[in-house]
Amino acid sequence: MRKTSKDYRKELDNARNKVETLEAQVKIRLMSMVEQNPDAIVKESGEDKFKAKCVTKSYIEQLSPDTMIEFIRTIEEHNAQLEPYVQVSMYD
Repeated sequence: MRKTSKDYRKELDNARNKVETLEAQVKIRLMSMVEQNPDAIVKESGEDKFKAKCVTKSYIEQLSPDTMIEFIRTIEEHNAQLEPYVQVSMYD
């Protein structure tokens, strides 16, 4: 059966909802990690180091999802250096 415009609209709306949900989850995770790891360096620019404690909720609201994920990655790397245990992924 051929798809109609309603079918395409429904698929597109569902995809947008999934993206919005994922972005919200990333934002919540970053806010949580910032609170738990205030001394983690999330960004370096030359000799300047930008720590997680400087990341505010209003700043996070302005970040792109890619940047939020990058900040999460750097905090995870910071934690990995502090902990002698190896973190494994359940989904790799």
